Amino acid sequence: MVAGGIGKRMGKPIPKQFLKINGKEILKITVERISQLRPSLIIVTAPRGFIEKTKELLKGFSVKVVEGGTTRQESVFKALKNTPSEEKIVLIHDGVRPFFPIDKTLECLEKAREIGAATLALPVKETIAVVQNGKIESIPERSILWTVQTPQCFKKSLILKAHEFASSEGFSNAPDDTFLILKYSLSQVGIVEGSEYNIKITHELDLEVARILSPKLGREF
Repeated sequence: MVAGGIGKRMGKPIPKQFLKINGKEILKITVERISQLRPSLIIVTAPRGFIEKTKELLKGFSVKVVEGGTTRQESVFKALKNTPSEEKIVLIHDGVRPFFPIDKTLECLEKAREIGAATLALPVKETIAVVQNGKIESIPERSILWTVQTPQCFKKSLILKAHEFASSEGFSNAPDDTFLILKYSLSQVGIVEGSEYNIKITHELDLEVARILSPKLGREF
């Protein structure tokens, strides 16, 4: 689980994963939900200076906390290298997406077992424009566009190889992990339609929406 950032866009004095939704830290809510999948181990990346705080927050869970990197990609690579060698399938998730759907995540894991890689995603609702220098250059066909979410699921051997390739090339700005799988042509990436509840808490408005959604935590979306 990726929680190694400091959340600059939120503009808060502490990393956003430690902000609370109705009395409970976002990261703790996410780990509680991940635990419903019964993973053998949850690896959480944490920002420097917040390692002990993260360990204390997640006491009682089967969690290994490792220091995150300077980028999301580096944090994921560190987590992968701390994954037990016997693991065959790994799930990569943003620590600030506390409302991901359990049933769809199980589908994602199964698809990754079948073809190597899969992600939750949603078809876009709005028209998307390609813009350069303040002007629209093109408008892609909306029916083929999806917004990519997490969790993302992979055969461990494939996603580890992708990160190793990227590291050896000095490539460090992948927007997510499916990007690396495709960049190095390691596998197809399957799509599992996700949930509109599966928001990523990035800005103040997201936090307000999350506080409204939090009573729904007990149900499956």
